[in-house]
Amino acid sequence: MQNLVLVGLYAAVALLTAAAIGTISGWLSWLDDRRVPRAVLVGGSASGAALVLAVAVAALLT
Repeated sequence: MQNLVLVGLYAAVALLTAAAIGTISGWLSWLDDRRVPRAVLVGGSASGAALVLAVAVAALLT
């Protein structure tokens, strides 16, 4: 039960961090040239990369 709580906490922190990274990178991309589709793609790819990194770290720790 203890490990399940820690995994849930790690997943929640990883998702919130990935959402924040995606939002910030999308906003910075939008500030660069004011194109929304490019900003959405950049933010989404940064968010996905952060989630992949979190999964890789979790796999290394187990």
